[in-house]
Amino acid sequence: MPIYEYEPVGPGPGCSTCGGGFTVRRSMSEPALTRCPDCGQPVRKIISAFSTPNSGTVDGAHAKAKANGFTVLKREKKGKYKIV
Repeated sequence: MPIYEYEPVGPGPGCSTCGGGFTVRRSMSEPALTRCPDCGQPVRKIISAFSTPNSGTVDGAHAKAKANGFTVLKREKKGKYKIV
């Protein structure tokens, strides 16, 4: 389930929950919150930073995968792979 970040909009400092912003785990199928669940002040969803694996090179990614117990395959031709 994704984690979404929200911040208050409009006048007023907001409550202890939305005044400094808050995060909430919600299903992607649920609509975005429009109000703070505690005080009812309007809130908006903000774009958050996210992390992706980055080893710099394909060889580095392969080495990390192997070190973590994964089998790395390279496609040689249609339907044919070899372990690298």
